Amino acid sequence: MGITFLVPWLLAGAALIAVPIIIHLILRKKPKHLLFPAFRYLQQRSRTNLQKLRLRHLLLLALRMLLIVAMSLALARPLLTGGPEQLAMDQPLAVVLVFDTSPSMEYEDEGKSRLDEAKEIGLRFLEYLPSDSEAAVVDTGEPGVRFTTPRDAAQLVRTRRIRPLNQPVTASLEEVYRYLEKEPPELPVVLVVFSDRTAASWNQDAVHAVVRAAKHRAVDKLGGDIPALYLDLGAAEPRNAAITGLALKRMEQDQPTPLEDLPTGTSNRRPILQATVQVTGASVDTDVTLWMDGRLMDTKRLVVACQPGQSIAEVVSFAPLEFPPEPANQVHQGEVRLKARDLLPADNIRYYTLSVQDRKVLIIADRANEARDWQDVLEAIDQLPLTCVVSDPRNVPGSLHPDQYAIVCLVNVADPSVALWGNLQRYLNAGGSVIVMPGEDCRADAYNTPEALAVMPARLVRKADVPPPGSALAPTDYNHPILAPFKFWERPRLPGLVFRYWQVELLSSASQVVLPFTHRQEDRTEPEPAVIERVPDPNKNQGRVLLFTTPLYRPRKDWNTLWDSWTCVGLTFAAARHLVGARDERQNFTLRDDIRFWLPQGSGATAYSLSGPETAIGEIRPGQSQLFVTEAQRPGNFRVAIGDSWQRHFSVNLPPLESQLAQQRPLVADIEDLLGPNTVFPAEQAPDLSELTREKLGQRPSVELLPWFMIAVLLVLALENFVATRFYRQERQPVENTA
Repeated sequence: MGITFLVPWLLAGAALIAVPIIIHLILRKKPKHLLFPAFRYLQQRSRTNLQKLRLRHLLLLALRMLLIVAMSLALARPLLTGGPEQLAMDQPLAVVLVFDTSPSMEYEDEGKSRLDEAKEIGLRFLEYLPSDSEAAVVDTGEPGVRFTTPRDAAQLVRTRRIRPLNQPVTASLEEVYRYLEKEPPELPVVLVVFSDRTAASWNQDAVHAVVRAAKHRAVDKLGGDIPALYLDLGAAEPRNAAITGLALKRMEQDQPTPLEDLPTGTSNRRPILQATVQVTGASVDTDVTLWMDGRLMDTKRLVVACQPGQSIAEVVSFAPLEFPPEPANQVHQGEVRLKARDLLPADNIRYYTLSVQDRKVLIIADRANEARDWQDVLEAIDQLPLTCVVSDPRNVPGSLHPDQYAIVCLVNVADPSVALWGNLQRYLNAGGSVIVMPGEDCRADAYNTPEALAVMPARLVRKADVPPPGSALAPTDYNHPILAPFKFWERPRLPGLVFRYWQVELLSSASQVVLPFTHRQEDRTEPEPAVIERVPDPNKNQGRVLLFTTPLYRPRKDWNTLWDSWTCVGLTFAAARHLVGARDERQNFTLRDDIRFWLPQGSGATAYSLSGPETAIGEIRPGQSQLFVTEAQRPGNFRVAIGDSWQRHFSVNLPPLESQLAQQRPLVADIEDLLGPNTVFPAEQAPDLSELTREKLGQRPSVELLPWFMIAVLLVLALENFVATRFYRQERQPVENTA
């Protein structure tokens, strides 16, 4: 047990004990010379004066000196370490306050947002801390963990605000644990989380993958567990109406496609836009308006009766949008709004970008009729607006680029030249996609040159025949994007038979068999590749090559019967959509999505500009092929441009999970599994830090003796007053007159 002082320099005040002594010496009464006729009266006065010369009030002097010493000790704030636990008031701590600043924390309850409530509680916690404590304020909307004084931390708490671009609380917890592992503080650590416990605020997969391991490493470094509080600020019965998604339909009978999954461009100039409105715990009677290019296009009435605790999703379909027939490539931006304002206004509006664009496909073929067959199949895909250009190998442009052609197809080209293969390789490196369909006229040697093998996914060996009754396409991996549309069939074979094909030899690990076909003979169990894909550099998301070992056009000889079944159209659509997606430029994003666009060929640009709800200027590095836009950090419609020569439009929205105030909430058990038992509390039941210190730190806190010294000062002051009154009253007693 020992005593330390928080303000030791105030102990110098104990020197003031000399003041009462000086006062007693200075103010003592000096004897006066009195002339009396009677000598006996002079003797009596002499004895009285001699008594006053003595310091007969020693007790009063001692009390006053003790009072000064007690006041000096009290102001120095002594701490008793190892003292009785019931005497403790507080001790220095290292407190980490994690604030969820996602848009859902803007929800108002009793006229106060959830973030404002969190800030008030956080400030109360900081007021408790002694001045030598440390505090760190962590924001889920910005990276960084740094300890500072409680006073500076309080200022940081006051400046917290809603940040649309946000991350789950679990990501911030991982960051905190990594910091504590790297730079552990010397004081006991306490972790406090302020969140509304919505679906978007907690990533349980991340907890299993990285967060729990990060916590264990931090605990090992600190040498003990980390006491934690999770304050649930979510409303008990939230009431909200939110636009959680927009989707597009080409026709009334079609299935809607979410705008975030929509590839660039739509072939239909009168698409139907649908809005999904999520109503939670409230009755709604309001207008839903559709705006495009600053003009009101349509208004629908939404009436929903929803009981507390319930959630209802309503789909609102607007009238078909009217796009002008010209120009061919045009972009339109707008928003869908809820007219009535509710307790969470951030999700009452959703933005969109739509465009009418025609992609071009270059078909290289020796025979025009074979090219036309393949052209008819490609242009029949309404979901992908494709326009085909047919060319023979001798008239191919000398420089191909994805800005000109989304896909380049080689259809039964007998003898591709070295120059053509070099042109295709440069096209691939720029992000283009190639389909190779060798046929009856092709020479294997022309497809196996070093220039050709830089493009081809496999080496052509020879043409082979399948004995009757032929072979069938047999999907094995429905996870591949080309085969995903066929998953609902779940059949071992696709319609159509293969009778003739090219035997191939895979070149490297960059090539994979997408779709095999199996021979029906019992003695032939090895599958043969029907579709092979090669991705030159998966890390750069550049172009890719598909090789069909049996063609999907109508060949001169009987190679297969795929042309006569829906397999031909379905496989062509899936392959084209997959290849277009390799260089796809989305126009509709949610916050935290990667926003990227392909840069124009040979632009030589060094900077780009962003306009919209946020404006910025960014740098373009030499040789950069894709532009990553990181400055769009709030919902809205944006435009990114390079001077006047190139531009892209896009929209950014809140993730739908931000509006899930009552659904899919993380379980209390999952949170306490990470933070510890009995750590989740409603905001109104939040324990104070002193209680947390006593119950969870597992150690005896220091005892501050200031209250006890103040009590002692009051007692000594009262006793000094009593003694002084007693002595002075005795001095004022009248002297008996015997004359």
